Amino acid sequence: MNFNLITNAKAKIFFLFFCLISVQTFAYAQNNATITLRNKSISVIDALREIEKQSKLSIAFNESQLAGKKAANLDVKNGSVEEALTGVLRGSGFTYRIKDGYVVIIPDTESKTEQKRVTGQVLDENNEPLIGVTVIVEGNPSKGTATDIDGNFSLPVKEGDVINISYIGYNSQQVVITQKNNYTVRMAPDTQLLTEVVVTALGIKRSEKALSYNVQQIGGDDLVGVKDANFINSLSGKVAGLNINSS
Repeated sequence: MNFNLITNAKAKIFFLFFCLISVQTFAYAQNNATITLRNKSISVIDALREIEKQSKLSIAFNESQLAGKKAANLDVKNGSVEEALTGVLRGSGFTYRIKDGYVVIIPDTESKTEQKRVTGQVLDENNEPLIGVTVIVEGNPSKGTATDIDGNFSLPVKEGDVINISYIGYNSQQVVITQKNNYTVRMAPDTQLLTEVVVTALGIKRSEKALSYNVQQIGGDDLVGVKDANFINSLSGKVAGLNINSS
């Protein structure tokens, strides 16, 4: 038997074994990287990229599927890659697979995330309830409601959903739905000054100076001077040419 052939075969086997050990060691070192994520409002995509940066792992995902999804209240300090990925993808409808040093983000077909009904109250800067505040699920305008006389609202949502809260004269706010079932939202007044506009009979807004005809104004004192349960009836007889018919 040729001694050189035996020697070469042994060398090739040893080299292949060394490569396998190196790959496994490299993957093991990456999977044991420590991750720190502390952010109250960050997108799932940005969070995954941060994990990729800290762990040196390659993470594959579909950006169009994850667009708009938020990673709520991340607080991971020196955690494992698995802990960080679980926290980022919680409530998103996606999960992960780690294989040979790569991470793949895939839809979680076994996800138990179900729709639930959350409640909340919207308050102003003086902790007084706001009536008629618009509460809408982001990306789903048909799923929305308004606050009642006590500033309360109730809405069916899923964990990870973002609800937009808006009210005239106040800055809009966004709330990320977590495991909580009740939320208190305090609105801050919008300090931006608005120019005075006039709404014409056709519903077209114009600056008062831009109108070429006479404009008659009704102040707050004129309205409260006549006590009426119906606000519209308070305008009766205050503006020339304005007729109000009850139906």
